[in-house]
Amino acid sequence: MMRAFQMISQGADAPDWVILLSGADYPIKPADPILKDLASSPYDVHIHHELIQYQAYEREWQKRCYKRYCGIKIGFPALKSFHLTLTYPWVTKFFTPFSKDFRCFAGDFWFCANRKAINYLIAFHENETALASHYRNLDPFGMSPDESYHHTIFCNAPHLQISGDNLRYIDWSKSGRHPKTLLLEDLAKLQTSPAHFARKFDIRTDEEILDQLDRVIA
Repeated sequence: MMRAFQMISQGADAPDWVILLSGADYPIKPADPILKDLASSPYDVHIHHELIQYQAYEREWQKRCYKRYCGIKIGFPALKSFHLTLTYPWVTKFFTPFSKDFRCFAGDFWFCANRKAINYLIAFHENETALASHYRNLDPFGMSPDESYHHTIFCNAPHLQISGDNLRYIDWSKSGRHPKTLLLEDLAKLQTSPAHFARKFDIRTDEEILDQLDRVIA
């Protein structure tokens, strides 16, 4: 992600806005309304984000995130699948980049940001390496740092205006770690949603929903 941002931000043709997408995303609005929304937006970044702080959890997911990103992992070479996690702030503050002035945030990976925000993200990534180093150390434990890294950078930037709406339609009504795969039965909800894109789609499951959306956005 960061390499892509570094590449497209160079030169006179750098985009005014960047929208992070995956192969499972699809537009649910024509291009013109999307461009008009972004051009008139008072925000620099549209990203789902939640503050992650010790013993102030609004839901179980935040508690898991605190353990995931703010805890100190102690691994045992002889037991590769087992590790201990220390979570007490009076211990972790010496080993993480977080403080009362630089707090941890987490949320969905997907976002859109304007050129000002992308340039800030790139500059932080290149010059302030403590956060990246911390999250790089979490990767062997499968801690999904991509669900917190850029959230933390954006949300601690004093001069960026952040929206909690990432402009994505995502259906979490099904229990589990992954959102519902969208089908033709979801078309009416997609058509009335203010979101710009939706996810997740799977052409192997339902190709007709994409054909219908092509007609909507044409």
